[in-house]
Amino acid sequence: MERKAGAAPSRRAVCGTALFVIAAGALIPCPSNATLSTTGRWRSGGSIGVVGTHVAVLHDTLTDSTRVLFWGGSGRPNIAGWSFIPSDSASFPADTDQASTKAHLLSVPNPHRAPERPADIFCSGHAMLPDGSLLVVGGEYFGDMGTPWAFKFNPSGPDSFPWDNSIATMAQDRWYPTATEVASGKILATTGGSHQHMMVFGGLNASGTVQGTPYPFAVSGVSFWDNNSLGQYSQSPPSAREGQAADFDAYWNRVTFFGGDEHVANGRVNEVWGLPASPDDTTYEWRQSTPAGPDGPPVGRTRATMVFVHKTGVPDTAYVFGGLDNNGNALGDLWKGWRPAASDTDSTLFWHWVQLGSTGGPGPRYGHAAVVDDVDGLGSHFAMLIYGGKTDGSSWADNSVWALTHLCEGDPKLTWVQFTPSGTGPGPCQGHA
Repeated sequence: MERKAGAAPSRRAVCGTALFVIAAGALIPCPSNATLSTTGRWRSGGSIGVVGTHVAVLHDTLTDSTRVLFWGGSGRPNIAGWSFIPSDSASFPADTDQASTKAHLLSVPNPHRAPERPADIFCSGHAMLPDGSLLVVGGEYFGDMGTPWAFKFNPSGPDSFPWDNSIATMAQDRWYPTATEVASGKILATTGGSHQHMMVFGGLNASGTVQGTPYPFAVSGVSFWDNNSLGQYSQSPPSAREGQAADFDAYWNRVTFFGGDEHVANGRVNEVWGLPASPDDTTYEWRQSTPAGPDGPPVGRTRATMVFVHKTGVPDTAYVFGGLDNNGNALGDLWKGWRPAASDTDSTLFWHWVQLGSTGGPGPRYGHAAVVDDVDGLGSHFAMLIYGGKTDGSSWADNSVWALTHLCEGDPKLTWVQFTPSGTGPGPCQGHA
């Protein structure tokens, strides 16, 4: 998958948000003899009992009162939207006299494009409109994917449904956008993430012909096959192929491909290609890495596995295992590779290869499947799990599950472990995911 935006902000919120009110003035250094009207004063009203990360102060023209709207709390069936209407003399919110402060749960807006799913506006932006209403733009559909929806909250509207769903949708999905009022009174929506991609490249079509065109599939509220044109800085694309390994390099924010079979003589290659988004995020740029390192690149192969391990602050490390070489031999070698942090210009895309020694293990195979397991859930201990495959043209590999443990903890610690699970598994197989 490829994310078309930077790292996502933290989505944690503190339950029972405390509300503070300043009586007057600004928080700036003041003389010791300054009056309260100059310095202001913070007062704690205690917990309001709701997760809230967005706050908007509105004016209800029907009751001529202040209306404060809170919302937040992503991932819940109903987003916590509350409205407080304090009386002139009420502390805000009321500590004891709840009768002087009215609070109630508001309904969640439903976009007309997906009426079966309430909008998650936790990840939205908002701005005041000249008529005193509140415009909310963007948000989350699911899995950090933006939406194009926009809603207007009417502070004088009915409590049962104060939202206006008739606002036109934006031209672009936006997750965590910024909404800004400009001098004309219009609202400018900027920034924010759009959607994630599943990248499809290569393979055999129904006629048995190898394919060479990348197809990005946008996973969002309304999914679609996205623009697959190449940008002006793209290298010539790789040849058509099938059986290549692929995974996402989070450090360099790109899908990376290794190996594959071009279906020509000696066509099983050992190339490493990356496919990042262009600088303007509208197209893609093929980048082939130049092999480096003490052990040289692995031999060309198809139907190997490659998985990336991500550790914060250092380049992701890819682990390549097995495959089928140009002589039809199943391979059992283990390699690690990475694009060094110093290789940060498009003209020096080095790929550092190191062959790893390990004892035991699942043995030569191809057509197997692999995945990385964050063993402790803290990003400090990783294992690569291997299952299935074939050992030659007619023999199946065993149906055991193997793990290569202690990834990224130093090569001497690498250890193969064979699991002996209970229950009935799928049996020997190859070509699975």
